[in-house]
Parts: sequence; structure tokens; C-alpha cells
Amino acid sequence: MCISSNFIELQAYRICEAMKKQSMYKMVKLELSDDRFIAPQNLENYEDGRVLITKAVLEDNEGKSYTVSPNHNGLRFVQGEITYREYRKIEKGESIKVISFLTLLIGLTITTMYLLKIFLL
Repeated sequence: MCISSNFIELQAYRICEAMKKQSMYKMVKLELSDDRFIAPQNLENYEDGRVLITKAVLEDNEGKSYTVSPNHNGLRFVQGEITYREYRKIEKGESIKVISFLTLLIGLTITTMYLLKIFLL
């Protein structure tokens, strides 16, 4: 079984395509991982997954801009399932969970190494 090495880039591309088709907002530009911006019309040039799409900049009818990540929560926002405030709250909560998990993992690793040192030496 072969796994693509650019799975994340392709997933971000697919979500951006879905965001573009299903959005209540106008997609203004997309930010790439190499700090470049592209127009949504040029999205098809990046379907091979060479560069990661990190953010989508959207605009509503009143001209207010929204920046969302090309993930499931961003897709839910552009479809109108959640508000921008809820989107930001969910993203912040997920970031805190990741940081907490990594801190716990590092703490357990250090504790295990310390206990092994005590019992084996």
C-alpha cells in the first residue's frame, strides 16, 4: 500500500475547493505556506499538492474580511453552520488541547526516563 507524501497539502486543496463552491462568502485570496498569496481563480494550479494552502481570506457582502484555515471547522464556517466567533473558539480550544497533550507526553517521557535511571542504576 502506498501512501502519498503530500496528503496534508492535497487535503487542504480539496477543502479549499469545497469552500470555494459551498461558501456564503466571496473568497478573496489564499495564503500559501511559502508566504505567497494567490487568487482563488488560480487554485487549480496547486491541485498537485506542491505547496500547502494555510489560510483562506473571505469577504462578506458588507466588505468584512474573515481569515479561516482550510480544515473542517473552516468549511463549517463558510457553509454557515457556525459563526466566526464560534469558529475562533473551536480553533483556540483545539490548539490548547494539542499543547496540553504534547506537554503531558513530554512530562511522561521525562518521568519515565528518570524512573528508569533510578531503578536501573
